[in-house]
Amino acid sequence: MHHLIEHMHANLSPTADVMKNWKFDQEVSRKELLRMIVLQELPFIIVEHVGFRRFVASLNPYFK
Repeated sequence: MHHLIEHMHANLSPTADVMKNWKFDQEVSRKELLRMIVLQELPFIIVEHVGFRRFVASLNPYFK
């Protein structure tokens, strides 16, 4: 899993091989969300905004 994350961070445009082996990981997603909020100094309440929730659901409806 770490290899996949490192590859996606380096390339941000994953290849078909990477995507066919990708699996949703709630814990990784939450950590990356927290990292984004902290690095960008966003208010934590952003995750409660309707627009944010709709955007996240459009990317992955399994994210909670």
